[in-house]
Amino acid sequence: MIKAILIVGTGIAAGGLLGLTRSCESGGCPLTANPWRGMLFGGIISLVFLLASYGRKPVAADKVVHSDLLKSVTAETFDESVAGKRVLVDFWATWCGPCQKQLPILNTVAEQVKGHAEILTVDVDDNKDLAKRFSVQTIPTLVLLEDGKEVQRFVGVQSEKKLIPLLTAEAP
Repeated sequence: MIKAILIVGTGIAAGGLLGLTRSCESGGCPLTANPWRGMLFGGIISLVFLLASYGRKPVAADKVVHSDLLKSVTAETFDESVAGKRVLVDFWATWCGPCQKQLPILNTVAEQVKGHAEILTVDVDDNKDLAKRFSVQTIPTLVLLEDGKEVQRFVGVQSEKKLIPLLTAEAP
């Protein structure tokens, strides 16, 4: 509750300062017309951001459910894990909402493609060098590798319908 009061109070103060230091000639600018309007709209904007983030907490790494079919790898074990195989690598983070949506899909895909391909997961927060090596800028990012070489890349949540045929197809 104290955090909420501080956030909204900061928004009110920032809006008031904008209204005081800036001037809007038409009077129609909500933040800069006058200090009172600046305070009002600063408070409203900060309240909206507060409510939008309410209840969103990062998932602790030990709470993330990986099946036995998904193998978590690190920079140290990565090259050995992808050598000579068809592998789908999921670059993700515990705090990423779309990554959490992708995880159960990957669990299902892993069951369907057993024997054809492996699915590996890389936590980008713990393996920044590996994410940089594959130029991962957005998560989730799925990278299909054949014998360690990138064949295809997907950004965002991908469906079972898209992944299963890709992973069960004969290697090019």
